[in-house]
Amino acid sequence: MLRFLIFLLPAMADVILGALVFIATVRMVNSGASAFACTLPATVWALGHSFFAGFVSRINNLRRAPALITAGGLVMGVGNLLLIVAPAPSIQLFWALVIGLGSALFFCSFQVFMKAADRNVHAGVVRSTAIYGFAWSCGLASGPFIASFIWGYLAPVDGWLYCYWINISLALIIAVAIWPLKHYIERFHQIPEAVKVRSRPPVDYSGLPDLAWLGWLTAGIGCLTIALIRTVFPYKAKVVHISKEDLGLIMAVVSYSQGFFSLLLLKSRYWMYKAVPMMLVSLCGIIGMVLFWCGTNTWVFYVGAVIYGLYSAGFFFCLVFHSLVHPEKSGKYVSWNEVIVGFTSIVAPLAGGFLVDITQNPDSPFIVGAVLILGIIGVQIFTLRKINPESVK
Repeated sequence: MLRFLIFLLPAMADVILGALVFIATVRMVNSGASAFACTLPATVWALGHSFFAGFVSRINNLRRAPALITAGGLVMGVGNLLLIVAPAPSIQLFWALVIGLGSALFFCSFQVFMKAADRNVHAGVVRSTAIYGFAWSCGLASGPFIASFIWGYLAPVDGWLYCYWINISLALIIAVAIWPLKHYIERFHQIPEAVKVRSRPPVDYSGLPDLAWLGWLTAGIGCLTIALIRTVFPYKAKVVHISKEDLGLIMAVVSYSQGFFSLLLLKSRYWMYKAVPMMLVSLCGIIGMVLFWCGTNTWVFYVGAVIYGLYSAGFFFCLVFHSLVHPEKSGKYVSWNEVIVGFTSIVAPLAGGFLVDITQNPDSPFIVGAVLILGIIGVQIFTLRKINPESVK
Protein backbone atom coordinates (compact mmCIF):
# COMPACT_ATOMS: atom_id res chain seq x y z
CA MET A 1 0.00 0.00 0.00
CA LEU A 2 2.82 2.41 0.78
CA ARG A 3 3.95 2.11 -2.84
CA PHE A 4 0.89 4.18 -3.79
CA LEU A 5 2.41 7.11 -1.90
CA ILE A 6 4.89 7.74 -4.72
CA PHE A 7 1.96 8.92 -6.85
CA LEU A 8 1.28 11.74 -4.40
CA LEU A 9 4.42 13.41 -5.75
CA PRO A 10 3.13 14.08 -9.30
CA ALA A 11 -0.21 15.11 -7.79
CA MET A 12 1.52 17.75 -5.66
CA ALA A 13 3.72 18.87 -8.56
CA ASP A 14 0.69 19.48 -10.74
CA VAL A 15 -1.12 21.35 -7.98
CA ILE A 16 1.82 23.74 -8.21
CA LEU A 17 1.63 24.01 -12.01
CA GLY A 18 -2.17 24.22 -12.14
CA ALA A 19 -2.23 27.05 -9.61
CA LEU A 20 0.64 28.84 -11.36
CA VAL A 21 -0.99 28.87 -14.81
CA PHE A 22 -4.42 29.81 -13.43
CA ILE A 23 -3.20 32.64 -11.20
CA ALA A 24 -0.74 34.10 -13.69
CA THR A 25 -3.26 33.97 -16.56
CA VAL A 26 -6.09 35.55 -14.55
CA ARG A 27 -3.76 38.30 -13.31
CA MET A 28 -2.83 39.07 -16.92
CA VAL A 29 -6.53 39.13 -17.89
CA ASN A 30 -7.34 41.47 -14.97
CA SER A 31 -4.50 43.79 -15.99
CA GLY A 32 -6.29 44.42 -19.31
CA ALA A 33 -3.73 42.58 -21.43
CA SER A 34 -4.56 41.29 -24.92
CA ALA A 35 -5.60 37.68 -25.57
CA PHE A 36 -2.09 36.99 -26.89
CA ALA A 37 -0.43 38.41 -23.76
CA CYS A 38 -2.76 36.42 -21.51
CA THR A 39 -1.40 33.17 -22.97
CA LEU A 40 2.23 34.09 -22.20
CA PRO A 41 2.51 32.70 -18.62
CA ALA A 42 1.63 29.18 -19.78
CA THR A 43 3.74 29.60 -22.91
CA VAL A 44 6.85 30.69 -21.02
CA TRP A 45 6.48 27.85 -18.50
CA ALA A 46 6.15 25.40 -21.40
CA LEU A 47 9.22 26.90 -23.07
CA GLY A 48 11.31 26.20 -19.99
CA HIS A 49 9.77 22.77 -19.48
CA SER A 50 10.33 21.67 -23.09
CA PHE A 51 13.82 23.13 -23.45
CA PHE A 52 15.18 21.65 -20.23
CA ALA A 53 13.47 18.28 -20.78
CA GLY A 54 15.70 17.81 -23.82
CA PHE A 55 18.76 18.19 -21.60
CA VAL A 56 17.35 15.98 -18.86
CA SER A 57 16.97 13.17 -21.43
CA ARG A 58 20.78 12.95 -21.60
CA ILE A 59 21.24 12.32 -17.88
CA ASN A 60 17.95 10.67 -16.95
CA ASN A 61 18.27 7.15 -15.53
CA LEU A 62 17.09 5.20 -12.51
CA ARG A 63 20.22 5.80 -10.46
CA ARG A 64 20.00 9.58 -10.80
CA ALA A 65 16.19 9.86 -10.70
CA PRO A 66 15.75 10.54 -6.93
CA ALA A 67 18.36 13.33 -6.93
CA LEU A 68 16.82 14.88 -10.05
CA ILE A 69 13.36 14.71 -8.44
CA THR A 70 14.70 16.53 -5.37
CA ALA A 71 16.33 19.15 -7.58
CA GLY A 72 13.08 19.63 -9.46
CA GLY A 73 11.12 20.18 -6.25
CA LEU A 74 13.65 22.72 -4.95
CA VAL A 75 13.68 24.67 -8.21
CA MET A 76 9.87 24.82 -8.31
CA GLY A 77 9.90 26.08 -4.74
CA VAL A 78 12.41 28.82 -5.59
CA GLY A 79 10.33 29.85 -8.61
CA ASN A 80 7.22 30.28 -6.47
CA LEU A 81 9.19 32.26 -3.90
CA LEU A 82 10.31 34.61 -6.66
CA LEU A 83 6.65 35.04 -7.68
CA ILE A 84 6.00 36.38 -4.17
CA VAL A 85 9.11 38.57 -3.96
CA ALA A 86 8.70 40.13 -7.41
CA PRO A 87 5.03 39.66 -8.40
CA ALA A 88 4.56 42.19 -11.24
CA PRO A 89 2.49 40.61 -14.07
CA SER A 90 5.24 41.07 -16.65
CA ILE A 91 8.10 39.89 -14.39
CA GLN A 92 6.18 36.73 -13.44
CA LEU A 93 7.00 35.40 -16.91
CA PHE A 94 10.67 35.00 -15.91
CA TRP A 95 9.71 33.03 -12.81
CA ALA A 96 7.44 30.79 -14.89
CA LEU A 97 10.55 29.90 -16.91
CA VAL A 98 12.35 28.89 -13.70
CA ILE A 99 9.43 26.70 -12.68
CA GLY A 100 9.57 25.11 -16.14
CA LEU A 101 13.12 23.98 -15.36
CA GLY A 102 11.96 22.43 -12.09
CA SER A 103 8.98 20.65 -13.65
CA ALA A 104 11.19 19.17 -16.41
CA LEU A 105 13.61 17.79 -13.81
CA PHE A 106 10.74 16.31 -11.80
CA PHE A 107 8.47 14.75 -14.41
CA CYS A 108 11.17 13.25 -16.65
CA SER A 109 12.81 11.59 -13.66
CA PHE A 110 9.64 10.54 -11.88
CA GLN A 111 8.36 8.45 -14.80
CA VAL A 112 11.59 6.45 -14.83
CA PHE A 113 11.38 6.04 -11.05
CA MET A 114 7.75 4.85 -11.05
CA LYS A 115 8.41 2.26 -13.77
CA ALA A 116 11.17 0.75 -11.63
CA ALA A 117 8.97 0.93 -8.53
CA ASP A 118 6.24 -1.12 -10.23
CA ARG A 119 8.39 -3.62 -12.08
CA ASN A 120 7.02 -7.16 -12.04
CA VAL A 121 4.04 -6.10 -9.93
CA HIS A 122 0.48 -6.82 -11.05
CA ALA A 123 -0.14 -5.19 -14.46
CA GLY A 124 3.25 -3.49 -14.50
CA VAL A 125 3.47 -0.54 -16.85
CA VAL A 126 -0.32 -0.33 -17.37
CA ARG A 127 -0.88 0.03 -13.64
CA SER A 128 1.79 2.69 -13.31
CA THR A 129 0.49 4.61 -16.32
CA ALA A 130 -3.15 4.59 -15.16
CA ILE A 131 -2.45 5.62 -11.56
CA TYR A 132 0.09 8.20 -12.69
CA GLY A 133 -2.52 9.69 -15.05
CA PHE A 134 -5.07 9.77 -12.23
CA ALA A 135 -2.62 11.37 -9.79
CA TRP A 136 -1.24 14.18 -11.91
CA SER A 137 -4.66 14.92 -13.44
CA CYS A 138 -6.23 15.37 -10.02
CA GLY A 139 -3.28 17.52 -8.99
CA LEU A 140 -3.63 19.72 -12.06
CA ALA A 141 -7.36 20.03 -11.38
CA SER A 142 -6.83 20.88 -7.72
CA GLY A 143 -4.43 23.74 -8.49
CA PRO A 144 -7.05 26.02 -10.15
CA PHE A 145 -9.74 24.75 -7.76
CA ILE A 146 -7.73 25.65 -4.64
CA ALA A 147 -6.59 28.94 -6.14
CA SER A 148 -10.10 29.97 -7.20
CA PHE A 149 -11.49 29.10 -3.75
CA ILE A 150 -8.79 30.91 -1.76
CA TRP A 151 -8.56 33.89 -4.13
CA GLY A 152 -12.29 34.06 -4.88
CA TYR A 153 -13.78 33.48 -1.42
CA LEU A 154 -11.27 33.55 1.45
CA ALA A 155 -8.98 36.39 0.38
CA PRO A 156 -10.29 38.20 -2.73
CA VAL A 157 -7.52 40.81 -2.72
CA ASP A 158 -4.26 38.96 -2.07
CA GLY A 159 -5.33 35.32 -1.99
CA TRP A 160 -3.02 34.50 -4.88
CA LEU A 161 -0.05 35.18 -2.58
CA TYR A 162 -1.28 32.53 -0.12
CA CYS A 163 -1.58 30.09 -3.03
CA TYR A 164 2.08 30.58 -3.88
CA TRP A 165 3.05 29.85 -0.27
CA ILE A 166 1.09 26.59 -0.52
CA ASN A 167 3.03 25.82 -3.70
CA ILE A 168 6.33 26.36 -1.89
CA SER A 169 5.29 23.97 0.87
CA LEU A 170 4.34 21.28 -1.64
CA ALA A 171 7.62 21.72 -3.53
CA LEU A 172 9.61 21.19 -0.34
CA ILE A 173 7.62 18.05 0.49
CA ILE A 174 8.43 16.67 -2.98
CA ALA A 175 12.13 17.40 -2.53
CA VAL A 176 12.29 15.55 0.80
CA ALA A 177 9.71 12.76 0.47
CA ILE A 178 11.32 10.98 -2.47
CA TRP A 179 14.12 9.58 -0.29
CA PRO A 180 12.10 7.56 2.28
CA LEU A 181 9.90 6.36 -0.59
CA LYS A 182 12.99 5.27 -2.51
CA HIS A 183 14.24 3.24 0.45
CA TYR A 184 10.83 1.62 0.93
CA ILE A 185 10.65 0.62 -2.75
CA GLU A 186 14.13 -0.92 -2.53
CA ARG A 187 13.09 -2.98 0.49
CA PHE A 188 9.88 -4.05 -1.25
CA HIS A 189 11.78 -5.45 -4.23
CA GLN A 190 13.95 -7.52 -1.89
CA ILE A 191 10.85 -9.54 -0.95
CA PRO A 192 10.83 -12.92 -2.76
CA GLU A 193 8.56 -12.95 -5.81
CA ALA A 194 6.56 -15.86 -4.42
CA VAL A 195 5.40 -13.74 -1.48
CA LYS A 196 4.04 -10.91 -3.67
CA VAL A 197 0.35 -11.12 -4.51
CA ARG A 198 -0.60 -10.96 -8.18
CA SER A 199 -4.15 -10.19 -9.31
CA ARG A 200 -3.40 -11.65 -12.77
CA PRO A 201 -0.37 -12.41 -14.94
CA PRO A 202 1.27 -9.33 -16.46
CA VAL A 203 0.73 -8.81 -20.19
CA ASP A 204 3.76 -9.38 -22.42
CA TYR A 205 3.94 -6.47 -24.87
CA SER A 206 7.43 -7.31 -26.13
CA GLY A 207 6.15 -8.72 -29.44
CA LEU A 208 4.07 -5.65 -30.31
CA PRO A 209 5.37 -2.79 -32.45
CA ASP A 210 7.04 0.27 -30.94
CA LEU A 211 4.33 2.93 -31.22
CA ALA A 212 5.99 5.68 -29.23
CA TRP A 213 5.86 7.86 -32.34
CA LEU A 214 2.06 7.42 -32.58
CA GLY A 215 1.75 8.30 -28.90
CA TRP A 216 3.77 11.47 -29.51
CA LEU A 217 1.68 12.42 -32.55
CA THR A 218 -1.68 11.65 -30.91
CA ALA A 219 -0.76 13.37 -27.66
CA GLY A 220 0.87 16.22 -29.53
CA ILE A 221 -2.46 17.16 -31.09
CA GLY A 222 -4.19 16.46 -27.77
CA CYS A 223 -1.79 18.69 -25.87
CA LEU A 224 -2.33 21.45 -28.42
CA THR A 225 -6.07 21.37 -27.78
CA ILE A 226 -5.86 21.10 -24.00
CA ALA A 227 -3.44 24.04 -23.97
CA LEU A 228 -6.03 26.04 -25.92
CA ILE A 229 -8.62 25.28 -23.26
CA ARG A 230 -6.32 26.22 -20.40
CA THR A 231 -5.02 29.46 -21.92
CA VAL A 232 -7.64 30.77 -24.38
CA PHE A 233 -10.77 29.74 -22.51
CA PRO A 234 -10.12 32.21 -19.63
CA TYR A 235 -10.28 34.97 -22.25
CA LYS A 236 -13.52 33.61 -23.73
CA ALA A 237 -14.93 33.20 -20.20
CA LYS A 238 -14.53 36.92 -19.67
CA VAL A 239 -16.27 37.66 -22.98
CA VAL A 240 -19.31 35.48 -22.15
CA HIS A 241 -19.35 36.67 -18.50
CA ILE A 242 -18.29 33.47 -16.73
CA SER A 243 -17.26 34.29 -13.16
CA LYS A 244 -13.73 33.71 -11.88
CA GLU A 245 -15.08 31.06 -9.51
CA ASP A 246 -16.89 29.13 -12.28
CA LEU A 247 -13.86 29.48 -14.53
CA GLY A 248 -11.69 27.80 -11.93
CA LEU A 249 -14.22 25.00 -11.46
CA ILE A 250 -14.59 24.36 -15.20
CA MET A 251 -10.82 24.14 -15.58
CA ALA A 252 -10.76 21.78 -12.61
CA VAL A 253 -13.48 19.56 -14.09
CA VAL A 254 -11.39 19.02 -17.24
CA SER A 255 -8.58 17.54 -15.17
CA TYR A 256 -10.75 15.78 -12.57
CA SER A 257 -12.64 14.08 -15.40
CA GLN A 258 -9.31 13.20 -16.99
CA GLY A 259 -8.13 11.69 -13.71
CA PHE A 260 -11.32 9.67 -13.21
CA PHE A 261 -11.18 8.16 -16.69
CA SER A 262 -7.45 7.52 -16.28
CA LEU A 263 -8.19 5.38 -13.25
CA LEU A 264 -10.76 3.40 -15.26
CA LEU A 265 -7.91 2.45 -17.61
CA LEU A 266 -6.23 0.52 -14.80
CA LYS A 267 -7.39 -2.80 -16.29
CA SER A 268 -6.25 -1.91 -19.82
CA ARG A 269 -4.70 -4.61 -21.93
CA TYR A 270 -4.78 -4.00 -25.66
CA TRP A 271 -7.13 -1.11 -26.54
CA MET A 272 -4.20 1.26 -27.21
CA TYR A 273 -3.20 -1.00 -30.11
CA LYS A 274 -6.68 -1.05 -31.72
CA ALA A 275 -8.11 1.41 -34.26
CA VAL A 276 -11.76 1.55 -33.13
CA PRO A 277 -11.16 2.35 -29.43
CA MET A 278 -8.56 4.98 -30.37
CA MET A 279 -11.00 6.54 -32.85
CA LEU A 280 -13.81 6.66 -30.27
CA VAL A 281 -11.52 8.33 -27.73
CA SER A 282 -10.56 10.97 -30.33
CA LEU A 283 -14.22 11.59 -31.19
CA CYS A 284 -14.77 12.59 -27.56
CA GLY A 285 -12.08 15.21 -28.09
CA ILE A 286 -13.92 16.62 -31.10
CA ILE A 287 -17.21 16.78 -29.16
CA GLY A 288 -15.49 18.52 -26.27
CA MET A 289 -13.89 21.13 -28.52
CA VAL A 290 -17.22 21.77 -30.29
CA LEU A 291 -18.92 22.40 -26.96
CA PHE A 292 -16.20 24.88 -25.93
CA TRP A 293 -16.60 26.47 -29.37
CA CYS A 294 -20.41 26.78 -29.34
CA GLY A 295 -20.98 27.18 -25.62
CA THR A 296 -22.26 30.43 -24.16
CA ASN A 297 -23.36 29.35 -20.68
CA THR A 298 -21.72 27.67 -17.75
CA TRP A 299 -23.37 24.25 -17.96
CA VAL A 300 -22.40 23.67 -21.60
CA PHE A 301 -18.77 24.25 -20.61
CA TYR A 302 -19.07 21.80 -17.70
CA VAL A 303 -20.41 19.09 -20.05
CA GLY A 304 -17.66 19.87 -22.56
CA ALA A 305 -15.07 19.61 -19.78
CA VAL A 306 -16.25 16.12 -18.76
CA ILE A 307 -16.34 14.76 -22.33
CA TYR A 308 -13.01 16.32 -23.18
CA GLY A 309 -11.56 14.76 -20.00
CA LEU A 310 -12.25 11.30 -21.39
CA TYR A 311 -10.29 12.20 -24.52
CA SER A 312 -7.36 13.67 -22.63
CA ALA A 313 -7.20 10.63 -20.32
CA GLY A 314 -6.90 8.45 -23.41
CA PHE A 315 -4.20 10.34 -25.25
CA PHE A 316 -2.09 10.93 -22.14
CA PHE A 317 -2.35 7.22 -21.30
CA CYS A 318 -1.09 6.32 -24.78
CA LEU A 319 1.72 8.86 -24.53
CA VAL A 320 3.06 7.47 -21.27
CA PHE A 321 2.32 3.79 -21.95
CA HIS A 322 4.01 3.57 -25.36
CA SER A 323 7.09 5.28 -23.91
CA LEU A 324 7.39 3.24 -20.72
CA VAL A 325 6.63 -0.13 -22.32
CA HIS A 326 9.85 -0.11 -24.34
CA PRO A 327 12.37 -2.25 -22.43
CA GLU A 328 15.46 -0.20 -23.33
CA LYS A 329 14.52 3.31 -24.44
CA SER A 330 11.98 4.35 -21.81
CA GLY A 331 14.42 6.78 -20.12
CA LYS A 332 14.83 8.80 -23.31
CA TYR A 333 11.26 8.32 -24.47
CA VAL A 334 9.70 9.78 -21.31
CA SER A 335 11.94 12.82 -21.56
CA TRP A 336 10.74 13.32 -25.12
CA ASN A 337 7.20 13.03 -23.77
CA GLU A 338 7.89 16.15 -21.73
CA VAL A 339 9.42 17.88 -24.74
CA ILE A 340 6.19 17.19 -26.68
CA VAL A 341 4.04 18.46 -23.82
CA GLY A 342 6.19 21.55 -23.41
CA PHE A 343 6.51 22.35 -27.12
CA THR A 344 2.79 22.06 -27.81
CA SER A 345 2.10 24.17 -24.73
CA ILE A 346 4.25 26.87 -26.32
CA VAL A 347 2.72 26.74 -29.79
CA ALA A 348 -0.94 26.41 -28.80
CA PRO A 349 -1.26 29.47 -26.53
CA LEU A 350 0.65 31.67 -28.99
CA ALA A 351 -1.35 30.46 -31.98
CA GLY A 352 -4.62 30.60 -30.04
CA GLY A 353 -4.05 34.13 -28.78
CA PHE A 354 -2.96 35.23 -32.26
CA LEU A 355 -6.10 33.72 -33.85
CA VAL A 356 -8.37 35.45 -31.34
CA ASP A 357 -6.66 38.80 -31.90
CA ILE A 358 -6.77 38.68 -35.72
CA THR A 359 -10.28 37.21 -36.00
CA GLN A 360 -11.75 39.05 -33.02
CA ASN A 361 -13.47 35.75 -32.29
CA PRO A 362 -12.66 33.82 -29.08
CA ASP A 363 -14.16 30.66 -30.62
CA SER A 364 -11.76 30.32 -33.56
CA PRO A 365 -9.02 28.34 -31.71
CA PHE A 366 -11.53 25.68 -30.67
CA ILE A 367 -12.69 25.25 -34.28
CA VAL A 368 -9.08 24.66 -35.34
CA GLY A 369 -8.60 22.21 -32.45
CA ALA A 370 -11.58 20.09 -33.54
CA VAL A 371 -10.23 19.92 -37.11
CA LEU A 372 -6.78 18.83 -35.91
CA ILE A 373 -8.24 15.99 -33.84
CA LEU A 374 -10.27 14.87 -36.85
CA GLY A 375 -7.07 14.70 -38.88
CA ILE A 376 -5.27 12.51 -36.34
CA ILE A 377 -8.09 9.94 -36.45
CA GLY A 378 -7.07 9.09 -40.01
CA VAL A 379 -3.48 8.44 -38.92
CA GLN A 380 -4.63 6.19 -36.08
CA ILE A 381 -6.88 4.11 -38.33
CA PHE A 382 -4.20 3.73 -41.00
CA THR A 383 -1.54 2.68 -38.46
CA LEU A 384 -3.57 0.36 -36.24
CA ARG A 385 -5.96 -1.26 -38.72
CA LYS A 386 -3.77 -4.35 -39.30
CA ILE A 387 -2.49 -4.87 -35.75
CA ASN A 388 -4.04 -7.81 -33.86
CA PRO A 389 -2.44 -7.54 -30.41
CA GLU A 390 -4.10 -10.66 -28.95
CA SER A 391 -2.43 -12.83 -31.60
CA VAL A 392 1.09 -11.69 -30.67
CA LYS A 393 2.79 -13.95 -28.13
